[in-house]
Amino acid sequence: TCNTIEAQRERNREREAAQRGWPASRNTNFPFFWKMASSKTIVTILLAMAMAAAASAATYTVGDSAGWMIPGTPTFYDKWAASKTFRVNDKL
Repeated sequence: TCNTIEAQRERNREREAAQRGWPASRNTNFPFFWKMASSKTIVTILLAMAMAAAASAATYTVGDSAGWMIPGTPTFYDKWAASKTFRVNDKL
């Protein structure tokens, strides 16, 4: 009868895992680790995206070849800035 009870428990665990969308496993802690692994994967992907965004930051020289100077026209830097698309983490 012990084998019958254990077999019933195993079937119940497998049925519960199937209802929750978890893979069937003899290890009853598996779904917990499976969720934890998913969280780690998400964090890893987010960190990789953040590093890629930081690596794609642009560096601009204000005024381009003219550099930082007293401009000949009052709109010199306005025109220069209008020709650029600045993003977070860009450096001037």
